[in-house]
Amino acid sequence: PEELRAAADAVAKLPNRLPDPSRKKGDEEKPATIELLSSVHISFDDTGMSTTTRHDIWRIERDDTTLRTGTMYWDPWREHRPAVDLRVVSPDGRERKLDPATLVEQSVATGLGEMYVDTRKLIAPLPGARRGAIVEQLDTVVQEKPFLTNGQSGIVPVGTGRLGRVEVVLDAPVGLPLRYDSK
Repeated sequence: PEELRAAADAVAKLPNRLPDPSRKKGDEEKPATIELLSSVHISFDDTGMSTTTRHDIWRIERDDTTLRTGTMYWDPWREHRPAVDLRVVSPDGRERKLDPATLVEQSVATGLGEMYVDTRKLIAPLPGARRGAIVEQLDTVVQEKPFLTNGQSGIVPVGTGRLGRVEVVLDAPVGLPLRYDSK
């Protein structure tokens, strides 16, 4: 879509202060990825239900098989399955788009013994992912039921600390009470 193209063009204009992806010596010391953009837009309707859109762009810094997938999480009892748009641009400029038929849905283990959760995850194979490739992911989750009966509470993680640009947008009707804290 046009949003992805505009964002990719904006990222391409950022100054390249990041390590050269072709450098092989000392790869084990490199982070696996470097985030160029981490953006979250949460839009609330009059009833307090939200639509959350995440837009992330990162560069793969190492040839590592764990970097071959993208993952999205949601709670089916209160949210629709995420809509996902993903592409990988190789170092030579070739663009590969996600084939939606390759998405895999799985349950999420808690690691807390007999505690079970409804949370699900979508795993998206990153087509053509390799060192130096730029990955762009846009996913949207629409809420249909509140998490709490008297309002909402949540944490919106953004980025891993190695960021080029972070953006968080909260959009709410004037009459909707909205409180937030950034830490």
